[in-house]
Amino acid sequence: MPPEASELYTAWQKRLVDKNYSKPPRQTQQQKLERIRAHQSLLLEASQSSKALAREVRKGIGLGKVNLGVPTLKVPLLAGELKHPHYHWEHSLHEALDITRKDAARPIFWALSHIHWLETDKLPDPPYEALNIPPVEKRVLAQNPKDIDEEDRRTLDRAIRYLLRNTGGIGHVRDWKAFVYDCPGAAAWWRVEVSKMAAGATEQLQEEAAHHVLSNRPRWQELVSKTMRNFGVLSAPQAVAAFNLACLRHEKAHNKLPTRGEARQLLENLARRTAGISLSLMTPEQLVTLCFDDPDN
Repeated sequence: MPPEASELYTAWQKRLVDKNYSKPPRQTQQQKLERIRAHQSLLLEASQSSKALAREVRKGIGLGKVNLGVPTLKVPLLAGELKHPHYHWEHSLHEALDITRKDAARPIFWALSHIHWLETDKLPDPPYEALNIPPVEKRVLAQNPKDIDEEDRRTLDRAIRYLLRNTGGIGHVRDWKAFVYDCPGAAAWWRVEVSKMAAGATEQLQEEAAHHVLSNRPRWQELVSKTMRNFGVLSAPQAVAAFNLACLRHEKAHNKLPTRGEARQLLENLARRTAGISLSLMTPEQLVTLCFDDPDN
């Protein structure tokens, strides 16, 4: 992986989108037109060819033809697999990449991986729909930037934000950890990794059952948010396993998995009731009851 790639990638993203669209920094008219041209060019290439989009992204970041140094996928992605995750594909991705958690925790790794996948025919061609980019009318992509009105400029900006989020996250807009649930490829790898960790903490939980719980984006986002930001104690294997078991117990009782709000409550209950306790001294089965307001839930 090129040593300067992360800095180049962040600088490129900042040239493309501001943290807050409604309160952008002052720009000259020329800077505004250059941004619109860049948006149009990226989206047009995404609608026409995987390799063309890869070239455009490489050019924007400033990577030229350097070797990206990232592993490839064994099996190409089918249309919709990034949008609708399932265990077997995500497990295949996790197995094929054979990377460390340190690599997987870097947004630049996922950005470079997507470039590589585009170049090696591992994504549908053209990749626009597979990358979950909102549609933009062809007239907007072909229009003279000087004639783009505010509504169309917002449409272009929104589509570019989706493209960036889905291929590596946008750290300066969201935060530097949101890529774990914003970028479908990263989310796939981490879901399998966390499912394996949770299943390894107890014989009462199978890896595929844990993935069944975590494959829902709102629940996955809650777990990531709580473990990485608010309650670090919940990242312990016993706690993650307990959360998964609690969600499965909820499903058995209510014939549906917890909503986002219900999942958040389970996590907050567990964090509050284990404050100051060494989780290594407790089993996931003991921790499950702490997730519920009503232990008999």
